[in-house]
Amino acid sequence: LNIGSIVEAGTVLVTIDQTDNELSRQITLANIAAVEAELAELTGAEENAQKLLLVEQRILKVAQAELTRVQSLLERGAGTQATVDTAEKSLLAQQTSVTDLANTLSLFPAQGDALQATLAVRQAELAEAERALEKSVITAPFRGRVASKSTELGQFVANGDTLLTL
Repeated sequence: LNIGSIVEAGTVLVTIDQTDNELSRQITLANIAAVEAELAELTGAEENAQKLLLVEQRILKVAQAELTRVQSLLERGAGTQATVDTAEKSLLAQQTSVTDLANTLSLFPAQGDALQATLAVRQAELAEAERALEKSVITAPFRGRVASKSTELGQFVANGDTLLTL
C-alpha cells in the first residue's frame, strides 16, 4: 500500500507473520486428538472391566457353591478340613478379585471427568490460537485513503503499535 491509496472496506492492509500462531494451533489440535484418544481408551477399558467383572462374579458364585459343597461333604464325613480350607481360600481370593474390579470401575467416572476438563482446556487453547490467527490479518474497517504508514516489511510490531492511518 502506498500513502494516498484508496482502499475499500475489507481490504487487507497488513498481515503479521502467522507462523508462531499456526504452530500453536497445530500443537493444540494434536493435544485435542491425544485427549480424545485417551477418552476412547478409557471408554474401552471401562467396557472391558465391566465384562470382566461379570465373569469374575460368575466365578465367585462357583467358588461359593464349591465351598458349600465341600463343607457339606465334611459334615457327612466324606471330606477333609484341608479341602474346605482350600475352597475357602479360593472363595476369598475371588472375592478380592471382584472387589478390586468394582473399585477400578468406580474410578472411571472421575478419570473421564478429568479428561473432559482437559479437553475443554485444549478447546479453549484452540479458540485462542485461532483468534490470534484472525488478528494477524488487519483489514480496512471502512473505505478510506491511506494517510500514513508506520511500518515496513519484516519489521517487528507490538500490541498497540500504530501500523498505518486511514
